[in-house]
Amino acid sequence: METIKYNHEYRMKNVKTFRGMEGEGFNGNLYHGKKMIAFVIDSGQGGCYDYEIKDKARFNEFLEYLKTLPKMIFHDTELDINDEIFIGQLVSDYIEEKEMKKIFKLTANHIVIEHEEGRFTTWKYPAKFSEMSKTDIKRIKMFFKERIIMEIQKGAKLINQNFTAEGDFVNG
Repeated sequence: METIKYNHEYRMKNVKTFRGMEGEGFNGNLYHGKKMIAFVIDSGQGGCYDYEIKDKARFNEFLEYLKTLPKMIFHDTELDINDEIFIGQLVSDYIEEKEMKKIFKLTANHIVIEHEEGRFTTWKYPAKFSEMSKTDIKRIKMFFKERIIMEIQKGAKLINQNFTAEGDFVNG
């Protein structure tokens, strides 16, 4: 399925996922800007989403907004973007952003790369850059040049922002 990337102010927040009888489920808050408009529940039991609507007028605006979106293509079939498709994408965006925050946090004392298939590899180093000895920094640079650059050449992406793709430390 294609990813929905439109300029809008809709977001899901406080999303919790769980295993249901018919697959993954979730619940969370649907926001427009800073205003919560509904609590959304996918029970993971099959069937449609359930809503506890907090702001009926804004929820109706949300449903009207969905009607303005272009159709999407799914397995050679044109589909209208309904509330479940749209909110499903918002939930995916929320989960991905949350995971990326965890990964970026690791870069304080790990080298982190993302492989083309979306898998991450991390290598922990002995201390934060600011706490490393010159010998530690030299060892990490050698490791970086021997191993990480090879991975990058195979198509992996360096996640760290605290050093360059050539192994030079930034602010360190």
